[in-house]
Amino acid sequence: TTLAGGTAGGVDGTGTAARFGSPVGLCVDAAGTVYVADTGNHAIRKITPAGVVTTLAGVLGSFGSAEGTGAGAKFNSPRGVAVDGSGNVYVADRDNYSIRKITAGGVVTTLAGLAVPISGHIDGTGSAARFNQVYGVAVDSSGDVYVVDQGSASIRKVTAGGVVTTLAGGGGIGSTDGVGSAVRFSSPQAIAIDPRGNLYVADTINHTVRMSVFAPDFATHPASQVVTPGASATLTATSSSNVPTTHQWQKDGFAIPGATTATLALSSANLPQFSSSVTVTNIQTANLGNYTLVATNMAGSTTSNPGVLSFTPPPAFATQPASQSVAPGTNVAFTASATSSLAISYQWLKDGVAIPGATTNTLNLTNVQVANLGSYTLVANNTVGSTTSNVAVLGFIVSNAGRLTNLAIRTNAGTGAQTLIVGVVIGGSNTAGTKPLLIRGVGPTLGVFGVPGFLVDPTLSVFSGTTVVSSNDNWNGDAQITAIGTQVGAFAYSTATSRDAALYSSALISGAYTIQISGVGGTTGITLAEIYDATPVNVFLVSTPRLVNVSARTQVGTGADILIAGFNIGGTTAKTLLIRAVGPTLGLFGVTGVLADPKLELFSGSNVIQSNDNWGGGADITAAAASVGAFALDGGSRDAVLLVTLQPGSYTAQVSGVGNTTGVALVEVYEVP
Repeated sequence: TTLAGGTAGGVDGTGTAARFGSPVGLCVDAAGTVYVADTGNHAIRKITPAGVVTTLAGVLGSFGSAEGTGAGAKFNSPRGVAVDGSGNVYVADRDNYSIRKITAGGVVTTLAGLAVPISGHIDGTGSAARFNQVYGVAVDSSGDVYVVDQGSASIRKVTAGGVVTTLAGGGGIGSTDGVGSAVRFSSPQAIAIDPRGNLYVADTINHTVRMSVFAPDFATHPASQVVTPGASATLTATSSSNVPTTHQWQKDGFAIPGATTATLALSSANLPQFSSSVTVTNIQTANLGNYTLVATNMAGSTTSNPGVLSFTPPPAFATQPASQSVAPGTNVAFTASATSSLAISYQWLKDGVAIPGATTNTLNLTNVQVANLGSYTLVANNTVGSTTSNVAVLGFIVSNAGRLTNLAIRTNAGTGAQTLIVGVVIGGSNTAGTKPLLIRGVGPTLGVFGVPGFLVDPTLSVFSGTTVVSSNDNWNGDAQITAIGTQVGAFAYSTATSRDAALYSSALISGAYTIQISGVGGTTGITLAEIYDATPVNVFLVSTPRLVNVSARTQVGTGADILIAGFNIGGTTAKTLLIRAVGPTLGLFGVTGVLADPKLELFSGSNVIQSNDNWGGGADITAAAASVGAFALDGGSRDAVLLVTLQPGSYTAQVSGVGNTTGVALVEVYEVP
């Protein structure tokens, strides 16, 4: 059918009433409107789908070079037209050697070239560029315009900003495929572009249609896959190319022999697509990695995104077992859970050792005792591997209350009434069970610390009433003594063969005990008596028996021979203590040669924090003594007493005689409820 025209001329109208003069180029927009390069009339005409013809820009029958709107603009033998998605029309204005742009409103500007009859072949921007007999134009979705420059036998590109470059040709006439200036055309006239961006050129004198070629691109990439050992997997990718393409699968960048096949299909846009696959069977660790497809055509190679082939991972823990602190005898349950696409088996461990029969994700412990304390983990297994949970620690609810943890008495160990006697009471209200104690009688090792006159060969005995519970002369490098000493922070003995004495009682029942230290063969000298509470802090409970009273009776001398009692308060809270230096009152119990007027000084480090000479019968001290079961003192006696509240730490109580007097004295340290 004839949409418009039919007779030479230059008339707007409808259908056959309209007239054209040698129309050469045309294009159609999305609405079906046709734009015509009416070469003979030097104008751009517009035809609606109903056949209504109007002149969009230019003056019918009048050539020239002018920018403006509608009839205010002029062209000189326009040849090719193209329209973009916004309705802008691009014109190859042949004899003005320029590319013109017409907006939807008919406003004409020069996009590139000088728009006067000056030809050339110069790349540049806007008016700096030169063309030679432009014939065809095409525009892509980005607004870039492609131009057939017949006079220079080349294809030019003009960006939306007017920047002109030469894509192909320009080096002479011929018929040569290639890249850039190596290409040869012979009187190219028309150009088109497809959705992929490929250019098609009508190469007139060569009687051919030429096509641009781009390196392949990928419509789909290989998908990563998670598999189990021994399984098979197929990875597939699809590339697009407008010319024949070769394919090569790679693993971790290295070609897979024989993995080169592909099948050809058309995409929804009728573009050639090549689908290629590689199958991996009986997958083992060596097959895991990154798989890519390299597609290659005459324009170059493109590599797909990697598809990662990996094994199903070991189980992952969704919930972890939680640490717990409980009272002895409590029932405890640990639980955790793991996830996996494969079947999971479980095994609980205590301190790294498998617990027989504990093969579910819940572990139940009944009547928890010390042996149950420790670190628990759950191992989750699948056919790929295993994962171990976080550590859950089971512990007792420990007591952080301040408490006496050791007593150390340094004094002269004599004979008879001057024998060093240390007393200790184990117990406390609401406590039960037994108490481990480390007891030491240090003599020779004191010499290492520069103490003169030390007791050469001490021996110690532990009494419950008049019964000897245990005794030791030489410690002989006992491994248990060494280990417990390290636990409680005791200094090491000088050698394993030293004649120092030591013993460890692992389970003393609550009650009162005395420790006597004397020299073998009736020898005398300076000695250090030590009592350590050996209950580990992680099992020290509210109900654990404590050292509620420690004491020492010995001869008090002068200078280096005064009575020095060191003690330590453990825990994290302050503790109230009753500390007494008893001299005169000992005489009421039949002790001879008592220290007539003891003085008591309490040190923290080298600082005296409190001291007392005569206690004075204070009511608070009397009440405290009654509460702990200490024997009464006469209010007028010259015994010395302190009632103090102390923070955790180490302290020393020094007992000396007023006026450098000497005699037997008793130093006592009681915890006050």
